[in-house]
Amino acid sequence: MKTSIVDRITRLLFYVGSAAFACLIAVLFVSVISRYCLGHAFSWSEEVYSFIFLWVSYIGIILAMENDSHLRIDTLLMYMSLSVRRVFDIINMVVVILFCLVLAWLGVELVLETMDMEQYAITVPVPIALVSTAIPLSFLAMSLYCLRNLIKLLKTPVNK
Repeated sequence: MKTSIVDRITRLLFYVGSAAFACLIAVLFVSVISRYCLGHAFSWSEEVYSFIFLWVSYIGIILAMENDSHLRIDTLLMYMSLSVRRVFDIINMVVVILFCLVLAWLGVELVLETMDMEQYAITVPVPIALVSTAIPLSFLAMSLYCLRNLIKLLKTPVNK
């Protein structure tokens, strides 16, 4: 079976997110060991941990959007007919796509602003713009995955 480009991107995101999560645990482990066993805290560990956590969180949000597995309260939808539920799902997805696109645009503005100000992290020589790129990239990816889910929904007959 041939895999699509979207499936490859999803798999890549999963592996990158898993590797970043492993790095997150390693940095946290080193930080705890150095602080409590050696009596010396590394100044860079908390900042690096925060940056990795940001990226891991956004990658996880993207993967949840791809699987359409975000939390939602669907108590009212359970009592509605399939056609009414479908209309609500379509409206929901359109609103989510628009919301994600607006946040992606604002994220681009944030990245450009931090690039103009040439902001760097305090303890590690990492541009804040590099860390901030997680915001527009993730919201753009979320809007594309949501659009894909919307297209799937529109192609599915109402009775399924």
